[in-house]
Amino acid sequence: MPHAAAQFDVEYGSVMGAGCRIDVTDAPVVSWEQALCPGQDPSTLRDGWYLGVVADAGMLCFFDAAALPGLVGLTADRDEPRGVWGELCGTVERDGSAEMEDPATGTNVVAFPIGWGDEVYPVWIGRDAEGGVACVLADGLVLDDATYLGPVE
Repeated sequence: MPHAAAQFDVEYGSVMGAGCRIDVTDAPVVSWEQALCPGQDPSTLRDGWYLGVVADAGMLCFFDAAALPGLVGLTADRDEPRGVWGELCGTVERDGSAEMEDPATGTNVVAFPIGWGDEVYPVWIGRDAEGGVACVLADGLVLDDATYLGPVE
C-alpha cells in the first residue's frame, strides 16, 4: 500500500488496545475478509478459531513487506533502550502509537499496543465496491464479548 495514500488511526474507544485501522483510500468499506498469507485456508480451522498475527510485548506493527530489509536494519538495536527501537516502544507507551520511517527508502512502520498482551490477533481487510483494499484492521479482541448498547445520548 503506498505510504502517501495510507492514513492510520489507532482506535481505542474507551479501552486501550482495542485495535488499529489503516485507511488506504477514502472509499467506504462494503465487505470484510480475513487477511491471510498465501496457502492459508480458514475453512480448515475448528469453529471459533482464526488465523492471525502474534503480538510481542503487547504490540503489533503494520508495514509493507517490501520494507522489511530496511526496517531490520533500523531496529537492529532493539536490545538497547536508547536505540531507535527503544524510542519507538517508548513513544507507543507514551502516545498510544508511533510511526517510524526509513530515511533511505521512505518506507514506514506503524506500531501500536494491541489487546490484552502477547496473543494471536486477527487482521481484516476492508474492501471497497470495486474489490480494492480500502483499509486494514487489527482486532485486539478487547471488545469481543461486548454488547452494543446503541448511541450515547
